[in-house]
Amino acid sequence: VGTTRPGPFTYGISDLNSAGAWGGEAELAWKSKWLRLSAWYAYNASSVEYSGQQDIRSYRPAPHKIGATGRVSLPDDWTINVLYRFTGVTPGDPISLSDVSSTSRLDIAVTKALPKLHSEFQVGVSDVFNDGWNLAPGVPAVGGNELSGRTFFIRYQARF
Repeated sequence: VGTTRPGPFTYGISDLNSAGAWGGEAELAWKSKWLRLSAWYAYNASSVEYSGQQDIRSYRPAPHKIGATGRVSLPDDWTINVLYRFTGVTPGDPISLSDVSSTSRLDIAVTKALPKLHSEFQVGVSDVFNDGWNLAPGVPAVGGNELSGRTFFIRYQARF
């Protein structure tokens, strides 16, 4: 929580009231010689006691998040990775009261290992559904920040 104070540094951070956060995660995974699958769930909660003119410019965590991953190892050093993540509604800050809507994200990548070169080459796409671009509305003085959406990428990684 930000507070104003006298002197050359007029803004400081202090805990005017109490706040708490808690949560947990669980994951199930299965693996074979050529396939790895997993699914996970995360729960986050927080509580803040608001009073007076506290300047709270932060979003609380989205309470519910779920995801699944898959990794397929193919012949000739090829690998396919798939990641799906759902994030529930993110509660807004107490000033603007604007929530951030839920999002679904699917990432896919194909990788070719190059053992003789101690490297790998990868192509893929992040956020296939183009659903992660939601504006995060903030306090009017701050405005909204846009997050990137669907992104295609090419990556080469060498190990020394």
